[in-house]
Amino acid sequence: MRKLLFLCLILLTWYLAAMYHLPSLMVLAVAEILLFAVMFGISRSCKRKIRAGFDRSVMAAYWSEKDRKCGRLYVDPGGPGSFFLSAPCRDLFCGI
Repeated sequence: MRKLLFLCLILLTWYLAAMYHLPSLMVLAVAEILLFAVMFGISRSCKRKIRAGFDRSVMAAYWSEKDRKCGRLYVDPGGPGSFFLSAPCRDLFCGI
């Protein structure tokens, strides 16, 4: 939905720049197009590299429901150095 709104903003800027022959609006429209392309590339790159999920002990505690005191969320950025985040299970599972 946000991508569609951003594309509509780009089209509106491009239309106004062409309608009123304003070079400043044309520069803005080109900058918006470049920003959209860069954001699209970064999101695709991060989607391939970054992984996140629950630790197996959290999932086992969730399914057994006998030890739900704390849990760990792992984040692997795709390069050197994965790390764990600890949080209470009630926050992770929203009271399920």
